[in-house]
Amino acid sequence: NLGTHISVVKSVTLDKWQPKWVATVSKIGNVASNGYFEARLDSSEKPRESDSLEKKAAFIRKKYETKNYILRNKPSPAELLQQGRSPDAYIGGGRDRS
Repeated sequence: NLGTHISVVKSVTLDKWQPKWVATVSKIGNVASNGYFEARLDSSEKPRESDSLEKKAAFIRKKYETKNYILRNKPSPAELLQQGRSPDAYIGGGRDRS
């Protein structure tokens, strides 16, 4: 169990999503989100489908709880949206690796 401070929504089908959550994740999308949370990730660190649940949970904690792979001192995609800016800055070549 990762705890609600990490993952508020446990299931797309079991939990009721607040409209503001839907709007935010729709605007950000998986590509920009992963671009932010995995900006400094070495591909060898990402777990595979066949890896143990423990390894996957450890990766999720590093990615979302301790934010090991983000670019430091950069706003999150959600913060960019709040500022009226596009989260697409984290897609492909749009993100710098400083």
